[in-house]
Amino acid sequence: MASGKISFHPEERILAELSPTRRSVLFPVLELLLVTALVWMGIGLVDRYLASPEAMTEAAMWVRRLLLVAWAWLAWRRSLRFLLFRARTRIVLTDQRLLTASGHLRSWVSEIPLAHVVDARRRGSNVVVYVMGTHHPVVVQDVPHTKRFVSLLRQACGGVMMTNRDQR
Repeated sequence: MASGKISFHPEERILAELSPTRRSVLFPVLELLLVTALVWMGIGLVDRYLASPEAMTEAAMWVRRLLLVAWAWLAWRRSLRFLLFRARTRIVLTDQRLLTASGHLRSWVSEIPLAHVVDARRRGSNVVVYVMGTHHPVVVQDVPHTKRFVSLLRQACGGVMMTNRDQR
């Protein structure tokens, strides 16, 4: 069974397949609304004060076009790109490995065998996975139901990971 760049072994069971939380779209949508409001207020000002209704000046037309191009660029750069790529991001936990697929244009797939996972913790909506042989943990961002996901990840690893109480 293959899913894009990710392929699964026939005996591999999928325990969880997640996409980022819905809360992660709040700020991009608010930014899109703010950018749209500001740019279109600027276009209204250009239409009202720089251009007379009888004859639209050439400079006013270019300012208006520049504002429209700026709006399209800002909307893509700050919001639309993130919202499009967010829909393609996936977090898959199987009984053998943890897979994360970024939703970017040139997306990458990260694979961590569960035998190499030392510990997993949650910090807000992020899951921090400590992997054997690395200096820095792997941080998986915007995971829905982090508490349930971390407990599922710990169960899949065999429950040999240390809890916060065991570290003291």
